[in-house]
Amino acid sequence: MKNKISKLDEKNITFLEEIKTVYVKSGSGINGAKKAFDELEIKLKSIKGRKMYGIYWQGDYYACSKIKPIDNLQRLELDTYIIPAGKYAKLIMCDWFDKLHLIASAFDQIKKENAYDRSRPEIEYYERFNKLILYLPII
Repeated sequence: MKNKISKLDEKNITFLEEIKTVYVKSGSGINGAKKAFDELEIKLKSIKGRKMYGIYWQGDYYACSKIKPIDNLQRLELDTYIIPAGKYAKLIMCDWFDKLHLIASAFDQIKKENAYDRSRPEIEYYERFNKLILYLPII
């Protein structure tokens, strides 16, 4: 289903531990997400086997990758960011690539159903090519 969130998508509440990442900040907010991910992939040489995140925070968008123990942060020349721990409402989007235009409205839907914690960012976790998990921080 390309025009709405499918019935296979799931919602629930979870607790995330903090996640240490490297990132590239988009120069044009959410509209520059693809470019930011492209730049991050160039710096990392490959994203194979990496946990990839999109962070939306106060109008800014960051393409992030979880730091691996083997990463040489000086060589990567990337800034670091810690995704904060806490309670999150999550929504799983299957076949997310066909639903990119629905991500913002999916977050809006989660906000209507939960007490949104504005002190932490919204998180997109690209678990697989066809599975995206949206995390909304909640109180």
